[in-house]
Parts: sequence; C-alpha cells; structure tokens
Amino acid sequence: SASSIYNVYKSFTEKTIIREPIIMGHRGVSTLYPQNTLKGYILAYEMGAKAIEIDVNISADNHLVMFHDSTLDALTNGTGKITEKTLAELQNINVDIFASSGILEKIPTLESVFKYFADKDIVFMLDMKAGAQGLPLVKELIDKYEQVSGLEVENDG
Repeated sequence: SASSIYNVYKSFTEKTIIREPIIMGHRGVSTLYPQNTLKGYILAYEMGAKAIEIDVNISADNHLVMFHDSTLDALTNGTGKITEKTLAELQNINVDIFASSGILEKIPTLESVFKYFADKDIVFMLDMKAGAQGLPLVKELIDKYEQVSGLEVENDG
C-alpha cells in the first residue's frame, strides 16, 4: 500500500541514498508481444527496460529455451511438455500473445538471447523453471559470454 511505502521512506535518514528504480521487462513486454520471445525482450530493452526477466526451461535434448509454462498448450500452436520435445521440435512451434493475435514468434534459446544482448547494458533475471538440471548449462553459457562480452555475474552462493 502507499502508506506502507511512505512509512519506509520516512525511516531513511537524510544521508541515505535511494537508488533509481530498475525498470524490468517481465518475460519481455508480455502484454504487447509474445512472452519469452527474443523480439519481446528486444522491445522491452528498446522501451527502456534495464533488466529482463527470463523463464528458462530445458528441452529433451538439453537445450535451454525460454518458456514459462511446463507445457506448450496455453501459448502456442503445439501441445505437450517442453521437457519432452527436442530443440528442433520446439523451434517449429509458434508462440502467440493471445490465441489468433497474428503475432507469431519462435521459442528462443538462452544462447540466442545472450548473443543478441552481448554488447548491450542489460541485466538478466533468470527464473530457472528447468531446476538444478539446467544450472550447469547456464553456467557454461555465462562462462562463454562472459569472455566475449564482459558479462558480469553476481554470485550470492
């Protein structure tokens, strides 16, 4: 509530520095463009987002793909579980913002997102839907793009 926020601000001393809020694109710009798609992330960045939240799932053949749900049924023209489809099968499926919006996109890989944003100042917030199984693959990609782009990684343990 607004009063709760006001009470928090009142607790700061005069010497406290309050940081500028970080504008984050949740799943890209999921209200305007198909969520968790490369073009959706690009649109968020172009609209001023300093961070993008990305849902990371894993395909049957161990590729990291950006998709929130565990199944394809609600947001695509495909059906079934992400973890039971190969990357090739997933990339033949269209993601739609709403059923029949006419805006169709493909399910991107985490690497395609890292590659596109390698020279841009953006923070990635990765929501690991893939769980611990995907962590070594994420680390491998971070290591690769850290070397090529100066990607900085914060590790809280």
